[in-house]
Amino acid sequence: MLAPGIFGARRLDAPSGMKRSRILRRWFARKFGYARLACLALLIAFGAVRILDPAPVQELRVRTFDTFQALDPRIKTVRPVTIVDIDEKSLADPKLGQWPWPRTRVADIIENLTRLGAVVIAFDVIFSEPDRLNPDIAVETFRNLDEATREKLRSLPSHDQIFADVIRASRVVLGESGGPNVHADLDRNLPVTGLAALGEDPQR
Repeated sequence: MLAPGIFGARRLDAPSGMKRSRILRRWFARKFGYARLACLALLIAFGAVRILDPAPVQELRVRTFDTFQALDPRIKTVRPVTIVDIDEKSLADPKLGQWPWPRTRVADIIENLTRLGAVVIAFDVIFSEPDRLNPDIAVETFRNLDEATREKLRSLPSHDQIFADVIRASRVVLGESGGPNVHADLDRNLPVTGLAALGEDPQR
């Protein structure tokens, strides 16, 4: 059907683009629904945030986990890590004495832990200097010793060597720290050990 107009005839019964859009919206609302569309959009947004994992989300996740642990901590049935602490009671024991202990005593600890089935033994102590109780070093502090006794003490194995042999026979991780400065007095003939880092950048 045509109707006259100022600039000519125009069609009245042809479905307009607006009508098609209205029909499409009605069909979409009936078949899928805007609520489902909103939920799908939120799901995609949350998935993208979780994959990107920005710093605020990480902080929120960690704090939420800590809160849950404080409210209802897990009951530990297995204790995979045991800390052998050199505490004040140990240092006050006259059989053990003050720190640092001789490396032979630390070697005994390693042997006992290995025998008890320790998977790995880790130290947070840095053994940077030779043991001051090595026989060849300690003999110089003893008085009134004859030369034969001194020579016999000097011939005894080093505590450091005994300690190293025990470490070699077990599974031990030693703590070590590095510095940003280069020291000219380092022995370049010593073997270079690897340095492993776990977690965030420690330089910060």
